[in-house]
Amino acid sequence: MRAQLRINSLYAREGREAAAFLPRVVEAIDRVGLWDDYALHSPPSQAIHPAQPWGRVASELQREPEGTHEIFADSDDRNACILVISETTSKANLTQTYAGRFLEEHCSRLLDVWVDLVSSLVTVLNGDLWFGPTLQVQVHDLPYWRARPPRSHRSFGPANIVDFFSRDFHNRHPDGMSGDLARIEAAELPAGVKREARGDLLILRWVESLAASEAAISQSLSTRDEWLSRVLHPPIAPGWNEAGDEQVFFPLLKPHAPLTLYDSMSSTGILAVVVDEAGQGADAELGELTHWTKVGALPDGTKIRSTALMVPSRERALAVRERALSLGIQRVFYPGDNGSIWTPFPSGNWKVPGQ
Repeated sequence: MRAQLRINSLYAREGREAAAFLPRVVEAIDRVGLWDDYALHSPPSQAIHPAQPWGRVASELQREPEGTHEIFADSDDRNACILVISETTSKANLTQTYAGRFLEEHCSRLLDVWVDLVSSLVTVLNGDLWFGPTLQVQVHDLPYWRARPPRSHRSFGPANIVDFFSRDFHNRHPDGMSGDLARIEAAELPAGVKREARGDLLILRWVESLAASEAAISQSLSTRDEWLSRVLHPPIAPGWNEAGDEQVFFPLLKPHAPLTLYDSMSSTGILAVVVDEAGQGADAELGELTHWTKVGALPDGTKIRSTALMVPSRERALAVRERALSLGIQRVFYPGDNGSIWTPFPSGNWKVPGQ
């Protein structure tokens, strides 16, 4: 598991330059005790050199205000403990990542430190920089059960354990979302979730500590996913429908007898059949498809790696699925508008809609 603080973005207010304030960001990181982890600095146009003391890096951030600076602990495993600052004249993005032994060392206090860091930055720099739209602590490489259909919201990462909202940004900046902020402030929170106001910031903390078990953190991510979908009801993610089904794409799909369709890139064969509402019928067709699946080829020698059924409706896809699996047929689809193909059984960690 990796934990990552993301500040995207620090926008310079009118008449200011973001790079001018980055030394104070670096100083704040040092003040909360996290700069000591760093050993090396890779600036945009120089060779890698020591990252200590922090003042040296702060000066270089001002001298090279265009590009990406990487400050890290270990050249052999750069991403285990790394600070990445990408800057232009008008804005800067900051990510700070901990994994492996570095995360183990800091896990009991890291969330508290990050909350203090973001709060102090907003307090000191809010008059010079806009903080938003994305301020968050995420975890990566940790599976969790997600609600279907997934929904897209540009201010919320899919695996946040802390969400920060700058009221000033969301209420005054053109990219702010004051309505969403008001709903988040008013909605009842799930048990165990903390909502805290610190000056301009509203903070939602879904996990008390990174020392919690991965199972507990995973459950918190699932809780957050469901809560945000219910409270904000953001747009459904592209490639999904309201029923929670995923659109399926095959790059080289063409008619190919005796199949209905065949994708030569994935060697997938699709056979359209008609089954009844209980998923019964089409015995002969399913028998043939089962045989081709087992043999791994069509009668003309075309290779088959996987097979799927196409049935007339979502309801019949649900009804026939267990029967198809028992015959070795891996997937079941149904047709949508304009030749689209859909499955009620997407791969991944998805909750069944309505459960």
